[in-house]
Amino acid sequence: MKKNLFLLSAAVFCSIALMAQTVSKFNGIFKSGGWQFIQSSQTFANASYYGPQNIIFDKNGNGWVLEGMGSRLRIIDAGQTAVYLRAGNVSGTSGSLNNTAGSNALFQNPTDFVMDTSGNFYIADAGNNCIRKVSPYFTLGNVQSVTTFAGVMGATGGYLDATGTLAQFNAPTGLAIDNAGNIYVSDYNNHCIRKITPSGAVSLLAGSGTGNPLAHGSIDSVGGYASFYNPSGLGWFSTTELLVADLGNAKIRKVNILTGRVTTIAGTGTPGNTDGDALTQAKFSSPTDVVMDGNQNIYVTDGYSNLIRKISGSCVTTFAGSEINAGNAPATDTANGIGTNARFNVPTGISFYNGVLYVSDYGNNSIRKITVPSLPQSSPIAKFSIIASGSTNTAYNFIDSTVATVNSRIWRFTPNTVTYVGGTDSTSAIAQIKFNVKANYTVTLTDLNCWGKNTKTATINILNTGVNEVNADKYISVYPNPTNGIFEIDIKGCWFHFNQAIIRKLFNLGKYVNLIKNQIT
Repeated sequence: MKKNLFLLSAAVFCSIALMAQTVSKFNGIFKSGGWQFIQSSQTFANASYYGPQNIIFDKNGNGWVLEGMGSRLRIIDAGQTAVYLRAGNVSGTSGSLNNTAGSNALFQNPTDFVMDTSGNFYIADAGNNCIRKVSPYFTLGNVQSVTTFAGVMGATGGYLDATGTLAQFNAPTGLAIDNAGNIYVSDYNNHCIRKITPSGAVSLLAGSGTGNPLAHGSIDSVGGYASFYNPSGLGWFSTTELLVADLGNAKIRKVNILTGRVTTIAGTGTPGNTDGDALTQAKFSSPTDVVMDGNQNIYVTDGYSNLIRKISGSCVTTFAGSEINAGNAPATDTANGIGTNARFNVPTGISFYNGVLYVSDYGNNSIRKITVPSLPQSSPIAKFSIIASGSTNTAYNFIDSTVATVNSRIWRFTPNTVTYVGGTDSTSAIAQIKFNVKANYTVTLTDLNCWGKNTKTATINILNTGVNEVNADKYISVYPNPTNGIFEIDIKGCWFHFNQAIIRKLFNLGKYVNLIKNQIT
């Protein structure tokens, strides 16, 4: 289908180069499977990781990486010249051991960590069923000690609200910390969210809190009346509301830390990878972590689907990655690129630093980064193609190719000398039409989805020999963005002005499109 798109006077033009989310490698040699790290330091360029779970940055710009399979805490210097071991065994040995010399301590499959305002690290040591504490870092010369902050280290998982090492957890997985120093824990196998005060007092915030690994559910309610199913990563929605990647329920939930009220904000509860309205259409496969940017967009690592999903208001989209080869580790899973052209291999943790998303690519043993568009992306626009040949007695399929699932759709044909062979003008996703006379027809498709209402028109000339189609739009932007094939252009929401400009070409440039190079006259 050929399209000629026109930009009217004083219209606006957007560059996909400014809009696209680009995935690249930040650190770590790509390698599927694991190996043991046998050095206390490595150059940044040659650094290797073993199952990275998450990365955070301190106020000095140092990056801290927690390795799950390697059971280690490591630091990337702010100048990105080298990576050093700070806590955990050099060879990656796991176990249960506190030590005043951090490099002699042992962890057992740590999964997440946070840092308080004094520089102390708190680590969810899932395999040891406890929360560990690592003293602050000052220079490479100072020794960081490792202690147990809450829970019985190395013990069989259990459930008990108490203080410090008298409390019990069962695979604590995700952590978040508030401005007062309270730590929030997703207690994975206890299906609840716990709270630890700075003094170490552990209490139930929300979830069943029964200590029964089978007592899971998906109830939105308050405190112990609410229920989760293997809650994983935590993030912040506001100063009083936690985001929860409710992995077992395939949902994104929210918990008010003052009242304990739990609400679902995205996910139908049926596992899958469907984009669309957050509560009625969107599906997640295995959400493992969540983070929010300054514009209240939420980003989710959908682990075993190899996807990064985005929640904007009431709409869920696939932000980066592809489900191709999900859960496996062929070479294509290391691919960098724009949006869905990139590949991950079981992304786990996700964090923000200086406007960049950092993703722990667990299966590829690396840290990836995603530049986030500085301009608002266009809403998906309804568009359609026509499959047709032959004479006016042929039934023609008008196929809508809008990415998001549509709530409602209306087709209109002018003149109205058509017969609907399949579907109706108001409900059919694929309208099958028979034209009764040869003529020029104006086709209008109105789409309503979670991004809003959009209308597209096209003129088709019905001939005995087939269909010619020309689409003259009064909007300019790019969708899909990014694209790996033919894309559309629409002007809504863009910022740069050109008078009497005409977009002359529709580009099909493979995996990367740069609209700055478009021919504009």
